[in-house]
Amino acid sequence: MEIAGILTAGKFLSSALSQLGKPSQPQETAQGQPLETPATSAGPAGASPVLRQIVAEYDVTDISPREFSEMIRKLHEAGALSDQELQELSQVRVDLDLQGVDPDETLNLVDLYLDKLSELYGSLDDPAGSGGSPSAGQLPQAVSVERRLAWLEKFAAIQDGPDRAGLDALA
Repeated sequence: MEIAGILTAGKFLSSALSQLGKPSQPQETAQGQPLETPATSAGPAGASPVLRQIVAEYDVTDISPREFSEMIRKLHEAGALSDQELQELSQVRVDLDLQGVDPDETLNLVDLYLDKLSELYGSLDDPAGSGGSPSAGQLPQAVSVERRLAWLEKFAAIQDGPDRAGLDALA
C-alpha cells in the first residue's frame, strides 16, 4: 500500500470512529468513493413491504443467532434479499458462532457490531498496537463490519415502526 493510501485510510477510519453510535450517514471509502451500504443506498423508508413485514417480526436488539438465521432465510426466500446479500448477512451468524455464542442466547446485534468497530478502529488508531499503520487486512475487515452494521441498523429502524420520529424524519 502506498503512503498516500495509508494516510487516506487513517482519515477515513478516524472519521468513521467519530460516527459510532450515530444513525447511518453516507460515508466514503479510503479512495473517497461513497460507501454503498443498505442504510445509505435504501434507507428504512425505502425498504420493500416484504422486507418490512418479515423484519417487523424480529428484534435485532434482542435476538438469538438461530432467530437471526431464520429471519434472513425468510427474507431470501421472499425475494427481499439477493444471494449476495444473504451471504453477507450470513457472516453475522458466522461471527457469532466464532465467538462461541449459544444459538439460543439473545443479544443486541447492533451493540455487538458497534463494539466490534470500536475495537477494530481502536487497534488501527493505536500506534503501539498496529505499528502506526493498518495492516492490509484490517481496512477491508472494517468495511465489511460497517456493511453488516448498516444492515442491522436498517433492520432496527424498521422494527421501531413508522410511528417513531427517527423513521419519520427519513421518510
